[in-house]
Amino acid sequence: MKVCLAGKTLAYEDQELTLNRNGKPEQVFMNLDYSPVMDEHGTPCGVIAIVVETTAKVEAERWRQDEQERLRRMFERAPGFVAMMRDPSTSLN
Repeated sequence: MKVCLAGKTLAYEDQELTLNRNGKPEQVFMNLDYSPVMDEHGTPCGVIAIVVETTAKVEAERWRQDEQERLRRMFERAPGFVAMMRDPSTSLN
């Protein structure tokens, strides 16, 4: 509040929070953007907050990173030679 009431903005990306949903705590991720609201004299008199949930995006990115690490470990343990083959009749697109 102090930052916005001083006329500045504040933003957090993928901020981890605990919300009470359906009667129980739930870990979520949010993008939070705070901006000052000006009065008729141009003086900050309030704060507007824009909140966007990013939980699905954060979880997908974590899954992708875990999967990439799993595949890297699997490749490191593979025998000396690995080849990826493709049907020559398939398009490269």
